[in-house]
Amino acid sequence: MSENNKKMVRTHFEEVVTRGKVELIDTLYGENYVGHVMDSSMEIHGPQQCKQFVALRLMLTPDLRVTVLDQVAEGDRVATRLKIEVVSPADEQEEKPVYGMYFHRFADGLIIESWETWDSLTAKETLGLNLLEAASMNI
Repeated sequence: MSENNKKMVRTHFEEVVTRGKVELIDTLYGENYVGHVMDSSMEIHGPQQCKQFVALRLMLTPDLRVTVLDQVAEGDRVATRLKIEVVSPADEQEEKPVYGMYFHRFADGLIIESWETWDSLTAKETLGLNLLEAASMNI
């Protein structure tokens, strides 16, 4: 079960976030999903809001690439360390990477809760915007 959970989280980052396959969220997340967004009191509820949040992030940073660096799973939880990169369309060069950690909790084979933390200062410097502020205005 832990290996399958790790695979589902990896699918979220590699297919949904990096390749924009937002429709896969319906196969990964439970109806009672709650996402806890870092540095914010905002929460994401259910697959539909999760799709909106990811779509907004993709709209704001279409050249986003997420690389899973490490994963650890125990019981119903998966911890993932990742690297987020953006390729600037202006000069075709990668910006400074941003590193983050995500924790996902599973029930009945689906993601039902997540927590995120990442280097928001580097993200703001690299991307020139605050994704959380922009996202909270649109959810």
